[in-house]
Amino acid sequence: MFITFEGIDGSGKSTQLSKIYQKLLLDGHQVIQTFEPGDTTFGKQLRQQLTQNSLDGQAELLSFLLDRSIHITTCIKPALAQGKIVLCDRYHDSTIAYQIKAKALKASWLPLWEKENLLLPNLTFLFSLPLPVIIDRLKQRQKTKQVNSQAILAHFDNNIELLTKVQKSYLSLAEANPERICVINAALSIEEITQQIYNKITSLLSV
Repeated sequence: MFITFEGIDGSGKSTQLSKIYQKLLLDGHQVIQTFEPGDTTFGKQLRQQLTQNSLDGQAELLSFLLDRSIHITTCIKPALAQGKIVLCDRYHDSTIAYQIKAKALKASWLPLWEKENLLLPNLTFLFSLPLPVIIDRLKQRQKTKQVNSQAILAHFDNNIELLTKVQKSYLSLAEANPERICVINAALSIEEITQQIYNKITSLLSV
């Protein structure tokens, strides 16, 4: 099973992915954690480029897709072939929300790329939280130095206008794909969210 965790930085997706990973391991499942961009050799280079703001919009989009192709081929598909559960922090919905919709990049060729290359997740959890709360969380992270990639954070998530567009884009994706995307109220307690996600996953695993 391939499961992705989506949402704006500060929404709690990474925290929940880690907690679900631990719970599934305790249940005896074979499971891996991965993320985009950065969990490939090319992805690590891409993260460095993002910190330097050295890519224009189209180059950024193409770089994300190249990293995704490598990630699918070298990590996700092999793990799934071994019967493992794959938990991925960010995936293709991030590209649609940020680059295609929020940044309005032109990519008429993208549906063809998706048809030829994309592996759709079985399930996606979208973490939704009011923007003022997210912004407060990001400020606290910066103060306590809990963000390992602050330049990437600044590149994407310090722009209020962009955040607003991304939030709307994510929710429109959820509306268009209700069978795959499960919207999580990220204002709930960490424990409540973990249990909600765990229940959803285990119900699908038992089918």
